[in-house]
Amino acid sequence: MARLILFVTLVAGLALAAAAAVAALRSFSDTEPSGDTQTGLPAPLRMIAFVFLFLLTTGVSTGLLGAS
Repeated sequence: MARLILFVTLVAGLALAAAAAVAALRSFSDTEPSGDTQTGLPAPLRMIAFVFLFLLTTGVSTGLLGAS
C-alpha cells in the first residue's frame, strides 16, 4: 500500500509538471492576460496542497501513516 501511495504521488507530480509546462507555453502566446484580481494562493500551489492533503488523509485512514 505504501508503494501505491508513492506511485500516486509520483503520478500527481508528473501531472502537475505537465500542467506547469502547458501554462508556460500559454504565456508565450500573443493574447493579452486577463485582469484577474484573485487573492489567496495561486492555483498550482492550491492543487499541490490538495494532492498532499489527499495523500495524507488516505495514509492516515488506512493506517499506513501515524502512530503505530
